Amino acid sequence: VYRSLHSALSSEASIANAMIYMDHGKQQLSEPGSQIRYSASVNEVLGPPETFNAALLQGRTISEFDLANQASVAVITQSLAERLWPGENPIDRQIDVGTATGNDSAMPPATVIGVISNVPVAGLFSGQFSLSPSTDAVYLPISSGHRESAWVLVSHTDGSQAATASILEHTARLLPDNDIFVRNLESQMGEIFVLVDFGIGVTIVIGFFTFLVAIAGIYGLTKNFIDLHRHEIGTRRALGATDRRIRLTYLAKGSRQLVTGFIIANILAIPIMTLILTFFGSGFVDVQMLVILVAALATLFGAVMLAIFQPIRQILKLEPSEALRHY
Repeated sequence: VYRSLHSALSSEASIANAMIYMDHGKQQLSEPGSQIRYSASVNEVLGPPETFNAALLQGRTISEFDLANQASVAVITQSLAERLWPGENPIDRQIDVGTATGNDSAMPPATVIGVISNVPVAGLFSGQFSLSPSTDAVYLPISSGHRESAWVLVSHTDGSQAATASILEHTARLLPDNDIFVRNLESQMGEIFVLVDFGIGVTIVIGFFTFLVAIAGIYGLTKNFIDLHRHEIGTRRALGATDRRIRLTYLAKGSRQLVTGFIIANILAIPIMTLILTFFGSGFVDVQMLVILVAALATLFGAVMLAIFQPIRQILKLEPSEALRHY
């Protein structure tokens, strides 16, 4: 039935590419004989990966011959290939998918026949959608066994209305007892990203104001620290220490405290960053994010140095005796 539906949709002039897609969500995979497990999205497909804008990078895609012979083959994403075999050719290597597709008995190891580009569609239909475009995924030939549900993905050439009509017509003819729901993939992904963008925006605003409060607090505490050492600064000047030497001494103390605080903050941030990378993926940390991080650290460092330099400058304008008198 799936092959008949795919052939019927592919023959429509309004449809550029069609794919039958079954999303089994995140599953545990391994190389045959290895105890190391890898988490990846497992999908059964019938149709070209170009349907969801994935490009073939190496090898070949799943063919009608593979489907007819129920060949144990797989196409994987570039990110998974780099995880399993970094720097090596993944073609003709094997991965053990076990019972990942819901079969009662374990499937034989699948031979990798192709590598496609990383796409964010993996996990979209199982509710395990990841925002990272480097989602690890395995694509297997669709089996003939019974499934509770399947998705039909099409890329249309002359408007979604004609493509939708074709889907409804052929699906109702070949699967008359099935409920049919048609959605625009771009709209579905857009709804997800609207919520995500809103959440990110709120987080950025809260984080920005929190950062400003932290800067003000650090500036005040550091300035107060220098004011409390007014007597010590006066004593150093009375004993012959130069103004430059005094400035460098306290700037060095402030720098050491800043580095210590930075190390502690990084240790405390590890669980939060782990959670963020788990949800968003490593693609979330890009060049722009690194630039923002460097700018924030530079601002923090500048605030600390200013909080040290400014009060010391005021104290050094006083005579040593006057500085001691204000202790």
